Parts: sequence; structure tokens; C-alpha cells
Amino acid sequence: MSNEEKVTIEELEQLLGESDKHVDIRPNGEIFVIDYKEKIEQLEAELAKHRWIPVEEGLPERDCFCDIYIPKFNKNCPQRGWYNEHKKSWLTTTKGWGITRQVTHWKPIILPEQEKGR
Repeated sequence: MSNEEKVTIEELEQLLGESDKHVDIRPNGEIFVIDYKEKIEQLEAELAKHRWIPVEEGLPERDCFCDIYIPKFNKNCPQRGWYNEHKKSWLTTTKGWGITRQVTHWKPIILPEQEKGR
């Protein structure tokens, strides 16, 4: 038998004070302390991986196949392509190899992580 001190949820929340933690009670009676600040930081980091990057901010790494956005082209649907440093132009396999219109944004293609054991 343990000598754990029992506290109410209200007391636990008061102990946590003004932190970014929250107490959650599951239907089976389990109590979890959730650190929302840490979770928000994790989600923001994941979201940053998927944002559209303006070309003024930077260009993709060499040989990086990415999604590219060309305003008013192909009904504003993103295209797949890469930036050719040598030619200083964007290339795509959609409607030919070269792009004559202005690419304004790009983002890397994020593939699903491989399952362990494969």
C-alpha cells in the first residue's frame, strides 16, 4: 500500500497554478495532466513544415521536388516542380518542362513517415 496523498481536482489545478497545464479526467477515472504549451509548440512546429514559402524568403534546396504556386495558372491549382539553379528557373512536368510564369510560393512535399519494420 502506498502513502500517496489524495487531492481533489480543484486542489491539483490550484497546485498547477497559472501554468499551461490542465487536468483531464477520463471516463475510466484516469487523471492526466496535459501541458498545453508543449503541445501547442509541437503542433506549431509541424504546421511550419507545411507552410507556403514566398520565393522572396528563399528557394528550395538543390534537387528538391516541391509544390509550387503560380497565380492565375491552371485555375490556381498548385503544380509540382523544382528550381533549377543553373537555369535560374522553375521546371515542371505539367504542360511542358519550363515555367514562363512567375512562381510566387513553394513548399516541400512531405511524405508519410515509414512504418517501423518496413
